[in-house]
Amino acid sequence: MNVNNYPDFSDRFKRQEDFFINMKGNLLAFGNYQKKKDPFEIYTGLGKYELTETVIKEKAFDIGVERVKICMQEAVVHNEIGDDFIPCINPAHWGSGFKIAIFTGSKLRFVKGTAYPTEYFIDTWEKLDNLEFNYLNNWIKILLKYWKGIESVFVPGILVTPFLYKSPLDLAFGMRGNEIFIDMIDNPIFLDTLLEFCVDNMIMLDTYLRNNVSILDLEPNGAAGMYLSDKVIWMNGDPVDLISIEFGDRFNKPSLEKLADYSESLFFHHHSIGYNRANSISKIRGLRVQNIDQDPNGPNLFDVIDNSLIEASLRVPIDLSANLADVSNIEQKLKLLCEGRFILHIEADTLDRCKDLVNLVKKYSGF
Repeated sequence: MNVNNYPDFSDRFKRQEDFFINMKGNLLAFGNYQKKKDPFEIYTGLGKYELTETVIKEKAFDIGVERVKICMQEAVVHNEIGDDFIPCINPAHWGSGFKIAIFTGSKLRFVKGTAYPTEYFIDTWEKLDNLEFNYLNNWIKILLKYWKGIESVFVPGILVTPFLYKSPLDLAFGMRGNEIFIDMIDNPIFLDTLLEFCVDNMIMLDTYLRNNVSILDLEPNGAAGMYLSDKVIWMNGDPVDLISIEFGDRFNKPSLEKLADYSESLFFHHHSIGYNRANSISKIRGLRVQNIDQDPNGPNLFDVIDNSLIEASLRVPIDLSANLADVSNIEQKLKLLCEGRFILHIEADTLDRCKDLVNLVKKYSGF
């Protein structure tokens, strides 16, 4: 089965190209009506496999094959719904620690569907001189096996992106720990050096993966169902929500813009506790999408839509990872949202309810 066998998917590519590249339209709708899976199963792409060190070492190729099957199942569902989502290979998300160890080669501890480093790699600044990126570390070898499995059964029309990176600031946090927040005041020059290492080695890893997995350069790149360009950097940027806007501009923005000099577009993820950082983040050069994820105990994203958030979305589209189906006054909220540019998510109980809400969003989409 080929994704392109569904005529609707070529329309989705054109619509998303208009939305993200040509800055046309106001709203995109991503729907789902199936019972929600375990989040770790979705993010890891493991399917029937449990996340352990033994599994990813021995089954990385098979997990890649499984990931393509999951994508094709998603294609059937989204074709049925008639939304704007394009199936996308989730990069291997094998725990926060994996995204650090792939640069340091350090050992990991796997616990309850995620992984943690066994120690902070830069617990003293004296270790800064020991930083060295090794293409031959075991975690990179495992990641390559995963992509070779994907490549062996790849279906044209699926979006790809090499890795779910941490932002340079988040990667530095993973290597240094909470001390990084003190370093912003007491040791900014050392922190700049660590951030430079993170940026340079993210570019080196991304280039290495693209040189060794042909589909990463030959196929369209995307993130979370979005077609963004032919070279995307998809990253997690949580620390930006925990620092001031001024510190974000000082320690987050420059390293991202250096990444943008390498990549054609950046996908930046953070959380609703930092929704008031959206305007500042939207000014980062090269940013293609700002994803704001709903925190369970944070402000409801649909309750904080204001002129500042709309202004930010007009500069760079905002992916609101919150369920529109839970909003009581949906049409009233859509009239406000369509003043900006947003990607909206719908988790409905039934197919009919999901299709109705997707069609309601399309009424205000600007297409």
